Amino acid sequence: MRARQFDVVTHLADRIKNECQPWLRETQNLSVTAYRGLKKAGMDLDRNGYRVASIRQDRKPSDTPLAVHEYYNETIQKAGKVANRSNSLFVTSNKSALLYDPDMFGDFNEVVVTIPMGEFNYTWSTLFKDAFHYYEKNARLYFNIMDNTFSPPSGLTDKLVNSWQGDDGTLMRGLRSLGEVMIHAEEAFYIKRQLYAKVKKVLREQE
Repeated sequence: MRARQFDVVTHLADRIKNECQPWLRETQNLSVTAYRGLKKAGMDLDRNGYRVASIRQDRKPSDTPLAVHEYYNETIQKAGKVANRSNSLFVTSNKSALLYDPDMFGDFNEVVVTIPMGEFNYTWSTLFKDAFHYYEKNARLYFNIMDNTFSPPSGLTDKLVNSWQGDDGTLMRGLRSLGEVMIHAEEAFYIKRQLYAKVKKVLREQE
């Protein structure tokens, strides 16, 4: 008797259903999608088209000055949020920007779908879509490159704290804003878009 062929779509759909219940609830069974850009050289999906990846808890900024990075995190903490710029994945529902905006995402243009596993936290801002761009356009003048210090102008801290509250909005509202959303969890699925479309269809049919 021929061995039964492995069905990656059904297998992954079952895993997501069992391991990603908080995400399924927040997104109303995948009615919105979170994408992440990866460097092609670092694209390490297995032959089935997905992988599980640990989320770094000690991320350092690649472009934003460290002092500004730490300042953002301080304002996020004041806002009462857990997901910050050191312990999170950065995702967006704006697939087009990931694919076609090299100024925003640079080499990170190998687009995959991201789903956190288990319980997770998220933070997003109503003030801007991308924190680095906000710094470049509005706050660069307050960074002293000579001694790596950031001296925010009066009122900026309160403005940022309020913005991280996301107007007390939901994850879906954050993703639909087309800006970046920080997702804090232990692990997440990275899934090829073509595979995800098939998995999503299976999960929606099981509603």
